[in-house]
Amino acid sequence: MPSASTWAERAQAFHDANPHVYDELVSLCLVLRRKGYVRYSVKGLFEVLRFKQALRTKPTDGEFKLNNNYTAWYARKIMQSESELGAFFEVRARRR
Repeated sequence: MPSASTWAERAQAFHDANPHVYDELVSLCLVLRRKGYVRYSVKGLFEVLRFKQALRTKPTDGEFKLNNNYTAWYARKIMQSESELGAFFEVRARRR
């Protein structure tokens, strides 16, 4: 895989290689939305995914890496792609 130059390109490359991360994030968001939450922390959800992955693997299997730099990318992608989650995360203006 060619080296991506921007954080958005690196996030997209990670997503392309790990589509289950998006699916799991959306699933967690929908559970929270259906419980009545109107907003939640994408960083908190990343921590949940890290915990769940740790339960599924042995320490010798290698580490599952979720780069915190991708949280904003995932938040925007989820809100853009999932109508039920259109304003679920608070995001700041992007730096250029």
